[in-house]
Amino acid sequence: MDITVLIYIIAIIIGTIINVAIGGWIGSTKGRTGMGQLLGFLAGPLGWLIIALLPTIQQTSAIPARTSIHASRGKPCPMCGLLISQGNTKCPSCDTPVFTPNRYA
Repeated sequence: MDITVLIYIIAIIIGTIINVAIGGWIGSTKGRTGMGQLLGFLAGPLGWLIIALLPTIQQTSAIPARTSIHASRGKPCPMCGLLISQGNTKCPSCDTPVFTPNRYA
């Protein structure tokens, strides 16, 4: 194997790694890291442009935001955080029993 062929192969590998890294970085600003890496790998700078023009994905939490225990709409489940209505005795999502203290006992 000639040394120039080896240099070309190394240059292609380094260029591909750089394309994937830049595509992933641009994609991470849009909430699409994996797609950015894939487009960077397959299309290089054209993939960067494609991922940059895609709309941003809104990041949502897997666990809903916890609210105050004294909220008028209910209270959060202690296991999954889903807001439970005042009349329910267990969480509709994970079936965790929710006990409310009896004020008059």
